Amino acid sequence: MKNLNFLHYCYLFLSAFILFSCEEESITDKEPQDLNKTEEKIMDFGVSENELLKSSTFLNSFKTYKKSQNLNNDIPINNLINRLDLNNAYYHKDKRIEVLNVPFKTFGNYKRVLFSYTKSNKNTNSFILTYPDPMNDSEFYVSNIEGELLQRVNFDQNGHSTIESYIFNTLEKNGEGCTETVYWVCTSGEHSYEYENAGDCTFWHDSSGTPPRVSTFPIDCFGTGGLGTGGSEGGGGTDGGTGGVTSGPTGGDGSTPPSLTPEECLENLDCEDCGLPMDLNKDCNVSYDEAHFATFLESLNRNEKYSLRNNTRLYESTLSYLISKNHTTDSRNFSYSALLAVMDGGDVDFENEIIKDQSFIGIKADCVLEELINTGNNLFKRTSEAFTDNRSKYRIKFTTYNESSDSADARTAMPDSNNVIEIRININRTGLANNSNAIDLAALILHEVNHAELHRIHLSNNSGPNPLPTAKFEWFEKLWRLYDNPLNSEPPQTTSEHYYMSRHMIDPIAYSVREYDKNLHNIENYLFFAWQGLEEYGKSSGQITQQELNDLAWLSNAVTHDSYNSPCD
Repeated sequence: MKNLNFLHYCYLFLSAFILFSCEEESITDKEPQDLNKTEEKIMDFGVSENELLKSSTFLNSFKTYKKSQNLNNDIPINNLINRLDLNNAYYHKDKRIEVLNVPFKTFGNYKRVLFSYTKSNKNTNSFILTYPDPMNDSEFYVSNIEGELLQRVNFDQNGHSTIESYIFNTLEKNGEGCTETVYWVCTSGEHSYEYENAGDCTFWHDSSGTPPRVSTFPIDCFGTGGLGTGGSEGGGGTDGGTGGVTSGPTGGDGSTPPSLTPEECLENLDCEDCGLPMDLNKDCNVSYDEAHFATFLESLNRNEKYSLRNNTRLYESTLSYLISKNHTTDSRNFSYSALLAVMDGGDVDFENEIIKDQSFIGIKADCVLEELINTGNNLFKRTSEAFTDNRSKYRIKFTTYNESSDSADARTAMPDSNNVIEIRININRTGLANNSNAIDLAALILHEVNHAELHRIHLSNNSGPNPLPTAKFEWFEKLWRLYDNPLNSEPPQTTSEHYYMSRHMIDPIAYSVREYDKNLHNIENYLFFAWQGLEEYGKSSGQITQQELNDLAWLSNAVTHDSYNSPCD
């Protein structure tokens, strides 16, 4: 991640000759210019096609661009050169660095600039700068040559910048990193905050040309270099915090390519639509929501990005979901888990914030789950609401497993690294195949969702939206501590939660199962379904006897043998 820091540094060269350290010749002592005299440019612009063809910086940039866009290898380099405004290009080369800053001739009303440089003949770093307003060089976006959005830069009237980053910055997260001050000279190339003569620029008096500007930003302290092209990552580099960097103004106005037609434009490069990365509404600007979505995309690896971008429904649903949740960390974690599930053939319900594994989709338990959701089952709704609408950081995923040696009908895991609690249905167990009763599966799902809620209650220290009464919570936590020892054959959550449910959740589950069954019978006919999976805990704690369980099982026959068929049976 150090290389990402250097990206903050790289784009700020922009277009001119460059000073790298305090050892460069200073012009601080130059005489102030006559304030009544218009700024006169002393910087040379313009580069020939022959110079470009000899420039390793340009050749490396072209090579990487073709690769990133999957362009045919036999496309001639002139295809790109013809799109460049060579008259307004800046090109500089010395023993330490080769710098190229050249505008594109575009079909749209915006300005786009290719900025590339190679340090010490090692590594080429290339960036695309996009100016939404071609007449305003105080605001622009920075993308890498592969088309990923990196930053938005804004200068105020005093020449100071505000930088909005669209990439994760590990060094900043870890409290590390140094700062680098970057200076832009005015139109003449002579006045700069670094030279301590910025006030002599005539821009301040007649607004002619461009003013001097200054910006401070984090860089890698260790000078490992930036993300490059045409070579290995991490070449070159600059010493962190060892003086400023001076750069000149940017040329070019985004004029139209005279020898090409709009149909021949290159997407995201010179077409009428500027194709700014993450500009979803095509206005050549990136909004708050678009920017945060770009940050989410930057957290994905190459395969994950490809999968998301090539699944229109998932892409749009993920964006809408993140916007609705204001791009919280919890919503990003859920979106990431959802993406992984979909990549593996699963699905996601963004409205109810439930993930389904491929193995769960289409089985009878899936049908029952949907019926519990769509009918607004009271207990399911109350128990599961803590996993939706940012009420907690936890979410639920349904999946299956097939284990004949496991006596459990299902198991509910503790949260994973993305705070997703996985409810796993054991399809090997008798009665849990697709010919099982829907009402049994309804009871099972209600049982497991209660496990998920009790996981959350324990981990969150009884936080809302539905905390336990204090006495019940303290008793539950006492059970957890009691069974959190190597002598217990089950994990502490299994034993403590089963004892809690056998004492406090039998009636709520029974009423919920009755609700699922359209309230067709008396509550006594549904108690047996609530006791399933809790029988031994109820007997050992004196909550129920085996004879009482037998009687309840007989009463449940009225439910399983009536004429009503669930939509899932």
